[in-house]
Amino acid sequence: MTPDKQPWHAHLAADIPASLVVFLVALPLCLGIALASGAPLLSGLFAGFVGGLVVGALSGSPLSVSGPAAGLTVVVAAGIAELGAYPAFILAVVLAGVMQFGFGLLRAGAVAHFVPVAVVHGMLAAIGCILVLKQVPHALGYDLDFEGDESFVGQSGGNTFTDIIAAVQHAELGAFIIFAAALAALLVWQKVGKKMVGSWMPPALVAVIVGAATNELFKLYAPGLHLSESTHLVTIPDLSGLYGILFALPFPDFSRLGDPAVWRVAATIALIASVESLLSVGASDKLDPFHRITPTDRELKAQGAGNIVSGLLGGLPITAVIVRSSANIDAGARTRMSTILHGVLLLLSVLVLAPILNHIPLSALAAVLIVMGLRLASVRVFHEQYQRGKGQFVPFLVTIAAILLTDLLVGVAIGVGVGIFYVIRSNFKSAIVVNHEDHEYLIRFAKDVLVPQQAGAAARLLDHPERRHGADRRHPGPVHRPRHRRRDRRLPAVGQGPQHHGGAASQRHQPQHPLQARGRRMNPARRLLLANKSWAQERRAIDPEFFQRLASGQQPEFLWISCSDSRVPETQLTVTDAGELFVHRNVANLVRADDTNVLCVIQYAIEALKVHHVIVCGHYGCGGVKAAMNGAPPGRLTHWLAPVADVYARNREQLDQLTEDERWAKLVEAQHGRAGPPPGRDRRHPQRLGQRRRLPLPARVGLLAARRPDPAAADAEPQGPADAAVSMGVFEDMLLHACP
Repeated sequence: MTPDKQPWHAHLAADIPASLVVFLVALPLCLGIALASGAPLLSGLFAGFVGGLVVGALSGSPLSVSGPAAGLTVVVAAGIAELGAYPAFILAVVLAGVMQFGFGLLRAGAVAHFVPVAVVHGMLAAIGCILVLKQVPHALGYDLDFEGDESFVGQSGGNTFTDIIAAVQHAELGAFIIFAAALAALLVWQKVGKKMVGSWMPPALVAVIVGAATNELFKLYAPGLHLSESTHLVTIPDLSGLYGILFALPFPDFSRLGDPAVWRVAATIALIASVESLLSVGASDKLDPFHRITPTDRELKAQGAGNIVSGLLGGLPITAVIVRSSANIDAGARTRMSTILHGVLLLLSVLVLAPILNHIPLSALAAVLIVMGLRLASVRVFHEQYQRGKGQFVPFLVTIAAILLTDLLVGVAIGVGVGIFYVIRSNFKSAIVVNHEDHEYLIRFAKDVLVPQQAGAAARLLDHPERRHGADRRHPGPVHRPRHRRRDRRLPAVGQGPQHHGGAASQRHQPQHPLQARGRRMNPARRLLLANKSWAQERRAIDPEFFQRLASGQQPEFLWISCSDSRVPETQLTVTDAGELFVHRNVANLVRADDTNVLCVIQYAIEALKVHHVIVCGHYGCGGVKAAMNGAPPGRLTHWLAPVADVYARNREQLDQLTEDERWAKLVEAQHGRAGPPPGRDRRHPQRLGQRRRLPLPARVGLLAARRPDPAAADAEPQGPADAAVSMGVFEDMLLHACP
């Protein structure tokens, strides 16, 4: 069970420390973004606690954190300048929230699924690089750019790299010592802190405390190193209680509701904030250790509600922000309670904590953000993307470079374009695969192929002298011949007649197996070898490291026991790939206590491979069950099918009242301990636990302990010897139920 399915208080031990870390990261970012946008400082803090409290409560994302985003800084500054007054701008924020909520109702969140995975990983690595590069000046006491700036061109007129050079030239020794002390405290506490006090004191909080304490020691013993200017410290405006907060910011100017400029700014904010939010929650899902998936439509609704509230309070626009989200995940958060609590802390910082928090040096926070950035852009991340091949690695690198040299949205757009190019290129290269063995050729169409001039193209393809010996398709279907007959009668009849659609023939996959296609002249065994070569060639083209990974070992999650019937393809039924299923097949998919083979398979799967689930898949139309019902020929098959025949014999009075087909199906159901397939379900589909019902058929039930017994099943008592077994269903408790 994932943490979000448990009571809200079950993971407070992890969520409270994480919320402190996110709060410390978010606090200067909220202030810096408001300062850079030309908006009141409090507008950033208001947007921060609304993002935590409102969006955190409504969002379906377990770990993403919302608040004011650096990506909207230029939009906010331009919007305020265009509308001429801040009250008109926050009206645009309210309208943008309404639009975002409408996007959610229209299910526009599906747009997020079109971003290639390599681009998402590139965005995360680029954010890590930005954190490191942008925090170096703050670590050296060069605080000209605002905290949270992500653009390549800074407000000081330079760029990211010129700012680093200027920071080295104008470094302040006191700021660097504070940075070094905070960094050392963070790294040491990561090693020993959890052993000493558990997770209640996160390393980032220790680093901030050490940095602030070092600056106070400088004040007492080395005044020349003390950081006293507000540009080097967190700066929160001091308000006179709750009354001051309520009237610190203006209210939206609803008198300009009919102004087209307001709606234009609102639409711009809604579109950019929605895209950035979807990208951020997608990236957060990639970092989530529990691999949870955020419902994107619900996220858009939550972001819309957050912007409505933020605008009404006078705050900046809100988006999901990857920097704060990654800090949340890195700090060990488990549920969205950490996001909500960070919003509470931001609210308290405005109410009562300003005098304390204003002593935190920005160089101490730089230590926290640099370490977080190095984790996002670690060497391991680059190595993993490199192993996935050129088609993944190039978009990954291009996305990083584009984001570093422009900004987040422009960089992601460039990365998506490069990713789409490689997808099209891969599909084009792997559409037709040709392999040969001596003078026999195998032509496989791995994709749907559109031939605009069918007759001429097919004629040219089949006219090649070396290709007259055979042709095939990977996923069988008609390979259309030209209307005219060729004189060369040695050509195989590889398909049916053409299907015309406006002068073009579209090849569609049909449910015919390639080995069963008619008109083949190639030796079947050789065709099988050629098909294997083609498959290997295609897999290497898509994933060059595929076979290397398979050779390094297997870690399947499921043991799959099914019938030997050729019509039960386990990988197609479950949409799995090599290495995901550990498979055992036998006639009638029996699990017998006297069968050493199947018991060894179960033991090896559970004890050596550590599989988590054992699945037994039966199917209607089973030849083994029919043989047992009609009386199998004497020999080993009779002995093997004896348990099925025994069930049939003891319930024959009931079963013989049915037609032969009904009797056959009923016996299959009895074998698998359920009363029939759910409506609309494929009859060969594996049945899920809880969806089956046992038939009222007399049977002795035994338990074969294949693993350490599950505590939940401790009360289960075997009822008789498990001398013969017919498997039943999915056994998540790793106990095999045996029915004679």
